[in-house]
Amino acid sequence: KLATFLVTITTLEICVRRACTCCIFLLLWSYILGSVRASGSSLFTRSNMKDPQFAEQQQGQRVCLISMEVIDPIFSGNGVASRSYSRGILSRPSTSLLVLCAQPTKATSVDPAQCVDAEVAKALFGTGGASNEIQGRLKGVAIAVSKWGVTDRGSAWEEYGEGMSCALVREAVTAFNPTVFVCVDWTGSQALEVLRAHAFTPLSSPRIPEVFAGFCMFHALYSLSPDDAAFYRNAEARAMASASLSTVLSEIDKTSLAQLNPAL
Repeated sequence: KLATFLVTITTLEICVRRACTCCIFLLLWSYILGSVRASGSSLFTRSNMKDPQFAEQQQGQRVCLISMEVIDPIFSGNGVASRSYSRGILSRPSTSLLVLCAQPTKATSVDPAQCVDAEVAKALFGTGGASNEIQGRLKGVAIAVSKWGVTDRGSAWEEYGEGMSCALVREAVTAFNPTVFVCVDWTGSQALEVLRAHAFTPLSSPRIPEVFAGFCMFHALYSLSPDDAAFYRNAEARAMASASLSTVLSEIDKTSLAQLNPAL
């Protein structure tokens, strides 16, 4: 009976997570395909789907997803949600996706990054892989990290961020020419800061907008030390301030995140 109960609870949790992810994806997609603004920040806004320019704007979008956890082996809900986002993005015709993720590799690896197009396709669509048409719109680059299995301050977030400055990542992003960045949690936002510093010149070209996808409110976790709490508050406030749109998975998370920047 206990085993049956646990299985039931687990199943319900998975269903709730998937439902939340679908809702957030719809909000995210309405933003990406709506009036993408390169300046200013907003929290939980929705574009006007009836805008006469909507049909034109939804063509040729190029989304760069920055999430540590995408390719195998994933270990948390972040990986599941990142894959769901990716499949939803690719379900839109003429929309391309570049995934910048991490993968557990020995720290002695010579090259910090490598192309993982096939690995990303397998992660999103299983062993059968994606169709030829989708493969033409899907790219992936993975940063080698020496620590795996956690997404908090104790993770390899600095290693992941530093990898954004390597030549392969810069070349891939430049060739892809994204129209929007989607950063998963504060780790994705921190990585984008490094990427912008090495791959883009915001002063001489329009700033590519970004979406902060907060899957977990780290600053609100229980049993944090004062130092950790301050670190997460600063990291998540910076991520929200830098983004044109911030999304979360619940009303509680919305309230918690909004308190970090009441002006939004």
